[in-house]
Amino acid sequence: MDPSERRDLEHLSIVETNNYIATDESWTRRHGVLTTRIISRVASDSKYYFYRIIAHDREFRVHNFLKAMKNAQTDDLDIINISAGVSHKDCGGNCRPCTAARQLLNDETLIVAGAGNTMGDDKKSLFCPAYVDQVIAVGAFHTFCTYEIKNKNQSFPFRPTSIDHPASCYYLEDDESRPCGELYGEQMCGQRGCTAGTPCSNFQKERLWSGNVDFSKKRPDVFAPSHVAVVTEDNVEYDEGTSFSTAYVTGSLAAIFAELERKTELPSPREVNTGLTMIDETVGDSSWRKYDARTLFEFLSR
Repeated sequence: MDPSERRDLEHLSIVETNNYIATDESWTRRHGVLTTRIISRVASDSKYYFYRIIAHDREFRVHNFLKAMKNAQTDDLDIINISAGVSHKDCGGNCRPCTAARQLLNDETLIVAGAGNTMGDDKKSLFCPAYVDQVIAVGAFHTFCTYEIKNKNQSFPFRPTSIDHPASCYYLEDDESRPCGELYGEQMCGQRGCTAGTPCSNFQKERLWSGNVDFSKKRPDVFAPSHVAVVTEDNVEYDEGTSFSTAYVTGSLAAIFAELERKTELPSPREVNTGLTMIDETVGDSSWRKYDARTLFEFLSR
């Protein structure tokens, strides 16, 4: 892995790194770097514990996961992010990963887990341990732009050389270290020929990410953005999946916990789940609940 991809993580307060895979590398996959980066953008002052269970082959091995969960119990965590899982058609929440998750919940550790990804026609159901009640199961949505390109040749200060990707019109976080960071405050896609004064919110539309698993047996608690943008020297690349949706929610919750800890006791997993049911925001015109940190914070602050 290119060391430059993890340079912005060197400031983190890492208490412990637990390795359950056969490698001496500090960071094995970009997936872990990106999830950590998302979390740390809003929870940079948190203390981090890492449990590495996914190797280069991307296989989820249950025995590695169980070892990690047992270790997490010993570490007495406030929140754990699980951007991994396994699909069980007939688990019903009684498999070993789900049982391990319930043990953590009993110790008042809040668990945020990805609902899972599916590719092609192989429609899987909600992953374990996201299937467990009181685990915050996170599905994915994306925001795309409906602005019609009026002048393809119009000059634009932040137009990557090429993005050969179906997500080329998705919004990306502008890197403030780049020259254009001073021009754009929050989010620009850079692909629609807009000017700096174009109100992007007028053209945004949301819908569920096509890689979500089947939710007929059980649905996620909330949905969060599915894509993360990686700005390289001459291009922009996109990674996608519920792993990153999960990280957005975890980072927000870590920041909320840090604020609440200054004033009161931290909420239990059950209280956080109750707070999520107070959210009225939905993905587009659907009935799927979109994660709203402000509403959750206001509920937990009462």
